[in-house]
Amino acid sequence: MDTMNDLWAIVVDVWNTSFLGLNVGQALIGLVVVALAFAVRGLAGWAITKFLLAHAQKTTTRMDEKVVRALSGPIRLIPVIIGVYIAVLIVGLDQPEGEGPGINLVRTLIIIAIFWALHNVVTPVSYLLSPLQRALGPVLVDWLAKTLRILFVVVGAGAVLQLWGIPVAPIVAGLGLFGVAVGLGAQDMFKNLISGLLVLTEKRFLPGEWI
Repeated sequence: MDTMNDLWAIVVDVWNTSFLGLNVGQALIGLVVVALAFAVRGLAGWAITKFLLAHAQKTTTRMDEKVVRALSGPIRLIPVIIGVYIAVLIVGLDQPEGEGPGINLVRTLIIIAIFWALHNVVTPVSYLLSPLQRALGPVLVDWLAKTLRILFVVVGAGAVLQLWGIPVAPIVAGLGLFGVAVGLGAQDMFKNLISGLLVLTEKRFLPGEWI
């Protein structure tokens, strides 16, 4: 009888800890929740986007419709964030202080959604800069918009790294030293780049012209 009790205790221990140290039943339920979130994200994102477009079409400007369409990708990430958060609660990866790998994973997805949305919104919002286009030229404004999108990607990546305890400052310092080395070895290229920016600023050429 004691042997069977010991065997059952081993079975219970394996069930409670064998899934990467987690309870097997809770882990399976969490995986099912995440799988369902990924399965419905397309339908849920389409429904949310359609709802927002219905309200945006009631306004006199088309800009809000373009913004909503640009946000369709990040909107589809909302069900995944909710599903992952519920799975974290089920598995028990959350901590009373709101820390831990599970909560950090949810925060990572939120950061991705935010900076993804900012990255996508740059294009429709850049059309509002028509006075700036007249002053600087459409080519330079387009270049500034692309630079802003790259900036959002870099800042978002830095926020994710900082969240997981990876110091960003040494990486930036290393990239700065690397940039200095590259700059010393590619002075002519940077001279041409600056000259090109001056040409764009002076609006000597416009899109569609043959050079």
